[in-house]
Amino acid sequence: MVSRIGMLVAEGEIDNNVLVMHTIESGWTDMRDTLTEGTYNQMATANPDAWCKKLEAVMLALEKNQIQYHLGDDCLMTRHGKVENGKVVIGNQKYSLVIVPETEVLGETALKLLTEFKAQGGEVIFVNSVPEYVAGVKNDGFKALAEKIVSVEELGEAIPAEIRNLNLKNSGGDEYFVNALVRGFADRTMYYLHNRHGVSQTATLTVKGGSAVLYNPETDEEAPVLFTAKGE
Repeated sequence: MVSRIGMLVAEGEIDNNVLVMHTIESGWTDMRDTLTEGTYNQMATANPDAWCKKLEAVMLALEKNQIQYHLGDDCLMTRHGKVENGKVVIGNQKYSLVIVPETEVLGETALKLLTEFKAQGGEVIFVNSVPEYVAGVKNDGFKALAEKIVSVEELGEAIPAEIRNLNLKNSGGDEYFVNALVRGFADRTMYYLHNRHGVSQTATLTVKGGSAVLYNPETDEEAPVLFTAKGE
């Protein structure tokens, strides 16, 4: 079963519309400021883990809402990133929405790309606050992009409907949220749902498509599933 699922996940096409900026620069800046005198013992007073938790909170909020996303690394964006037709493009991936978690610092590449992205009609969501530093230097560049600032709790509702690959309502709510993974194939789209909490739930899944089947990875068989079609 695990082998079949792993094969489908590996071979399917990834179409994540959301890019979450990685905030490691704040962690390094916090560490560097703490180690000004270069003594090893001062590492104990640095708190880069606080920035990690803020990033994790954003990731968890997206996963609770089954939002497919990637993390944006400044080094990779510098080498492979560009803005094209209103989307941030990194390698073969294209993103229609960029989320900036709470952070003090982002790199020069991030400011350049997000400024171009915004100018081409792209949407940027800042969580809780706006970065005040670019590559460690005070800079108001991100403030000009901050039309939408939301809390972590508001983030799920702030994601536009057209960005979502699916919409899932489960009886357990956020406490027992269901993880989702989406992969595309030539003749179908796979929605892999993982109820990891061990609590039996009912759920309603809304996706784009003309029909639906339930795949059993243990037997490699498909079975009809009841669905309702709306629109064309």
